[in-house]
This record gives sequence, C-alpha cells and structure tokens, in this order.
Amino acid sequence: MAQMLKLFLEKHELRVFLDVDDLSGGHYDDQILRNIEETDVLILICSEGCFTGCVDPNDWVRRELEHAISLKKRIVPFMNQGFKFPRQEELPESIRTVVRHQAFDYSHKHWKQSQPTLLKLIGFEQVFVPGAPTQAEPIPRPSIVEGEVGVGLDTKSGSDYGHTKDPDSSCSADLTRLTSLANQGNADAQRVLGGAYETGNGVEPSDLQAVAWYRKAANQGHADAQYRLAGMYASGRGVERSNDLAMEWLRLAAGQGHAQSSYSLGGMYANGQGVARNAQSAAEWYRKAAEQGHANARFILGEMHSIGEGVEQSDQQAVYWLRVAAEQGHADAQLNLGVMFTQGRGVEKSDSQAVFWFRKSAEQGNALAQFNLGLMYQKGRGVEPSSKEAALWYQKAAEQGYLGAQCNLALMFERGQGVERSNKQAVFWYRQAAEQGDAFSQDRLNRLLDSGYGFD
Repeated sequence: MAQMLKLFLEKHELRVFLDVDDLSGGHYDDQILRNIEETDVLILICSEGCFTGCVDPNDWVRRELEHAISLKKRIVPFMNQGFKFPRQEELPESIRTVVRHQAFDYSHKHWKQSQPTLLKLIGFEQVFVPGAPTQAEPIPRPSIVEGEVGVGLDTKSGSDYGHTKDPDSSCSADLTRLTSLANQGNADAQRVLGGAYETGNGVEPSDLQAVAWYRKAANQGHADAQYRLAGMYASGRGVERSNDLAMEWLRLAAGQGHAQSSYSLGGMYANGQGVARNAQSAAEWYRKAAEQGHANARFILGEMHSIGEGVEQSDQQAVYWLRVAAEQGHADAQLNLGVMFTQGRGVEKSDSQAVFWFRKSAEQGNALAQFNLGLMYQKGRGVEPSSKEAALWYQKAAEQGYLGAQCNLALMFERGQGVERSNKQAVFWYRQAAEQGDAFSQDRLNRLLDSGYGFD
C-alpha cells in the first residue's frame, strides 16, 4: 500500500519519503524523525492492529505520531478496508488526537474516483490545462475488488421461497404439502422450506427454523442448502457465528460443483474472512467458479491476471476471462475489456472495439463506461467525433456522481459544445464536481460566481 501511494504521489511531482526505500547509512531513527520535520504531511497507513504496539513508548508508530503532533504537522490517516479507530481512551494520551484528524477511507472499488479527495486532504492543488480533457489517458479502470468481491460469502437473505423447486410443486405450492414432503426427507422441499422461513415468505420468519431445515437438506448432500447454511454461520443468524463452519459447508458444496460456493470461498481468501488472506488460494477458487460459468468470478480472474495478483500476469489470460464475462453481460468486464482494446493489451489495439464494449457497459448504467464513451466521442476515437453524443454520455455519468463527467459536462455548458450554452448549467455541474474536491471545478465555479453567472 505504501509503495502504491508513493508512486501515485510522485506522479504528481511530490517528494515522498518511504523508510524502506529512502533510508541511507547512519542512524535510522534520526533520519525518520528528521524527514518528519522536513515534510508537510504525514500519511499514516492504518491497518487492523496498527495501534496495538503503541502502549510501548518506544513503538515507532507512536514515536512518529508523537513527533508529527508536537510539530503540528498535517496528519492524514489512510484507513485500509476494514480498519476502525480504537476509542480515544484506548490510546496513549500523547497520540489521542490522531482520531480527530480528517481520514481518507480507502476502497479498492472507488480508488480512482477518490484520488482527488486524497490530494485535497494532503493540501495538493491540481493544475488544469485550459481546453484539455479533465481526465487524461489512460482511460480509468475500476480496481480488482468489484461487485460482490469484498464481502466474501454472500450473507444477505436470498433464499427465496421456491428458488429451488420440488419436482411436484411450484412457488405457490401449499405450505402444508411442502412441510409434509420435507418431513418425509425430501431434500429439495427442506431447502425450499428453509428459504421460506429465512425470508418470511408464506410463514412467520424464523432464522432458527431456516437453519434447522437447511441443515436437514445439507446433511443429505444438497449443495445449495449447504451454501445457504454456510451463509447463516457466516452472518450468525439462527446459529452462533462461525467462519470456520461456514467454510466447511462451503467446501462441501463447492466439491459438488456449486459455483457460488467456490466464488464465496475465493472471496473469503481474498478478504481474510475466517482465514489468512491468500491471493493464490483466492484465485484458485475463483477459477473453479469461473470454469463453471460464474460471471463475476470470470471478471475477477481476468483482473487478477491483468495485474498479476495471485496468478501469473498475463494480458492474454486477462482478455480471455474478461471477454467470456463480458459476453455474459457483465458490465464491469465489458468496461475493462474496452480498456484493453484502447491500450492494445492482450489484443490488437482497436478503438472501434473499445467503443463497442464501452457502449454495452454504458447501456447497463455503468458510470465509468458512460464517461469513457463520452470521451471517445469527444476525441473521435473509434467513432465519428460528436460533441452532442459526448455531452449526452457525460450527462448520464454525471447524474450518477462521476467526477470527471461532471467537470467535462460543466466545461461543455460553459463553452456551448454539444449543448446549448448555459452558465447556469455550468455552475450547477462545476458545483457538483467542486463538492467532490476537484480543484479545477472549484476555481471555475468561483470565477463564474464572481462574474455574476449561475443565478436566476
């Protein structure tokens, strides 16, 4: 994480000191403290357990924080996913104020969109080149953690009554008959009855009853019941919460070819849910699910090959898995496959193919794909240039809160490109982007307001 941050900040021509890279010969403690004195900002990467050692006065997290606090340095806690600050009284008095500093809440999924917020927190002013697109090449990509990845096992209520039907029944089957079949040992009926109790469909909801019926079916080898029972253990509904038992039931279901269970196991390894994080094990389970046709597993596996996480880096393998997921209608896979075509990674470079896949994703409401499609129309890449089409797609993305689209759309309203010129609309969209921390939009908004534009 520190290496990623260093590369990101250095791209903005900021000087960054990272001890494992930049310590020279001599006393390391003097060098670290001296660099804190010479810098404007201390970025504190906060992961689970990072404050555990701070009870020791010689702990280096504590010493660095104490030094930065004493010098009144700007401190930006960079909160990794899943991190929560301890209570103030649990910290040594000398560093308790750290919990009051404005923190950056890191998310794999929203890293690209949240970068301006981080730059704002560290006090960096972005420079905008008038007339240039506000989002430079390469076209942004979503990070590897998308959709359901990040939650590991899907623990939400989803066992809808009738999801798995008994051969002789339907969703509206008489509950008495369903119960009778379940009591006779029919595993499908037991699974459906468990789902009815979990969701309260036709019966008084009861997690205890749901678990009881899922268990009866699971003990008979019913894969979907095993998966559902794992979900109850993972969420602690109707049973004492246990990730270990959740994984046991998932493995049994996955061993029978239950794709969602394989996918969930991949998520648990990817996120350290009940097990130590292990990207290679995550990739192995995602691959099992992907080979069984699980679209999101295919997308994730493609992304893992793209960056070489848990698997060998391979643009060709990335394209293969992104394509099969995209052909299933997976919007994020369609988006990223389009990016691969713009860059010629794993495929022959083709802007027309990029536009094809961006459009597929954009029509499903993917804001980043809508922005990219607008960018392709604005630049005339893979399509005839059209400011009108560019503005149309920017607006769709802007209405979903996508920062780059809001800024570009505001600029088009200000200049009358592809839309009727409207300073009022320009002010509106600059304001939306400015509230997300975009420095250029803040500047343009102030200029327009100072000139009296944007008011009725």
